[in-house]
Amino acid sequence: MKASWVIAVLIAFYFAGCKSENATISTVAPPSSSTGTVTHVSASGGAPFVHTQTMSQKADLYFIYTNGTSSSVSGTFSATAANQAPPKADLAPFDPAQIPQASLQGQDMGTWARQRGIGLRGTPEASQFNHRVQELSARYQASLTPKEPNFAALGDTHTFNGVFSGETPASTLRSVTTDGTVTVNLWVADDSWGTCSKKHCVTQTMVDALATKFIQTGSNNDIYDWVTNLYGTPWGSHSSSVLIPASNANSIDILLYDIQSDNSDNGGYLGVFYSRDNYLSTVVSSSNERLVFYIDSVMTATPTGTTWEVTDEWPGEMVSTLAHEFQHMIHFYQKNVLLSVVSSNTDSWIEEMMSMMTEDLLSDKMLVNGPRGVAYNDGTAGTSTDSSSRPAWFNYYPYLGQAYWANDNAVLYRYAINYVFGAYLLRNYGGAALAKALMTTSGDNQNTVVNALGSLGYTVSYSELIQRFQAAVLLSSQTNAPTNYQLNQGSYFTSTLNGVDYNAGSINLFGYGTGPKIFTSGLTSLDTTGGAIYKVGSSLSGTQSFTVEMPTGASLTVVEKP
Repeated sequence: MKASWVIAVLIAFYFAGCKSENATISTVAPPSSSTGTVTHVSASGGAPFVHTQTMSQKADLYFIYTNGTSSSVSGTFSATAANQAPPKADLAPFDPAQIPQASLQGQDMGTWARQRGIGLRGTPEASQFNHRVQELSARYQASLTPKEPNFAALGDTHTFNGVFSGETPASTLRSVTTDGTVTVNLWVADDSWGTCSKKHCVTQTMVDALATKFIQTGSNNDIYDWVTNLYGTPWGSHSSSVLIPASNANSIDILLYDIQSDNSDNGGYLGVFYSRDNYLSTVVSSSNERLVFYIDSVMTATPTGTTWEVTDEWPGEMVSTLAHEFQHMIHFYQKNVLLSVVSSNTDSWIEEMMSMMTEDLLSDKMLVNGPRGVAYNDGTAGTSTDSSSRPAWFNYYPYLGQAYWANDNAVLYRYAINYVFGAYLLRNYGGAALAKALMTTSGDNQNTVVNALGSLGYTVSYSELIQRFQAAVLLSSQTNAPTNYQLNQGSYFTSTLNGVDYNAGSINLFGYGTGPKIFTSGLTSLDTTGGAIYKVGSSLSGTQSFTVEMPTGASLTVVEKP
């Protein structure tokens, strides 16, 4: 017989006053009944203490250690029951250079990705540059002469500056589509068109398919509509003398070319938004002076079988890439230009999280599987999951801190943990409304998330979010976890914004390989904003007491999982 959830939440002293969530904000329905308990323990760490758990039912017992501080914490982590020897420590401080699955071994990111059949979105250089608007505006105080938008006609030619230095793809305009307000131009590099020397060449059928996915007449029927409804327009009025004029908002360019000239049909750079193109060329000499992002032509043209379909594996990834990069384009204008948010390089994690949130929310609309790795038309956690999806990569290192970004050996895992954390936020705190709030709320780093939640009426600290997130990871195999601890309800999580419904499918992290890493012995350190799940007993019942030791700065969440 299914027992009811007993939610015992003892808020830690540094979470005082953080328990005023307004359940009416989100359209996600809380479970009508549930099983188990989640307890945030009030002890602060730094000295041994006794935790007593009165089991509400026979269940496995887990201790989740989290670190909500701004630096890593090190020391002894242990939970010792009566007549039990302290467990042996087995988790050393995280070092991305020691990750064998992702070692760069002196290669550049593109080479590394191609060897593993992995698609990358964005480049380290572009990500770093995209936060420089205030710096460059301050450098160029004099008024510069604005250049009018680059309008073009079908068949026109143009030589672009590509993403990487020395790339100058000569291109032809192959599609011009308008919805009555904005015009979208799809350019294709001449060496990728028709009968070309690449492994796969772009055809008019492919261009038309991408154009239809991105924009078409009517409302609420394309990527442009769905993404701008979430975040706002990609360009418009501004007061900067170093940026292209507001009238450029009427035209968006998408260039398909062989990024990095790798001729790869098995991974590499899939797409890039590079904000240097939003600057006047008198400020950034390589600027194309237009709203533009870049899509890899060879990967776009790669079929799964003998006949190309936009629903094939790699073309489907490219459709998802359109939404991913479009969020970056909007982010630059709405956040960096209008809100004047001065972000450090580490804040790239928020941008990447939001781009993956966008893919997640649009998956069933775009008819592509998206980062969840489950069929787009299956709202359940699925019976067949993609072993190369974000949740699958997350399971290797679920204890990494997500409020950090570096294009290092662990970048694939950073994408993964940022996706799963963003998926958790969407499914527990308002869905589409939260995505919008993240764009319109000022603040850097963790403050962006806390402030966005606050704007929706949720008062919760970032430290407690990490505790809740890690508990939701552990409970993702359940379809009836408590409110604020849900990743899986057995169906779509649906939210509505401006009359548009957005669906996010359920996620069971235990359905990917062997599931998230769970420790059975002690720890020695925790990454900042990281958390580790530690199993202390199986099929326990009655009253259980443990002597617990953890360093100052760590927090403890105890979960009974039937």
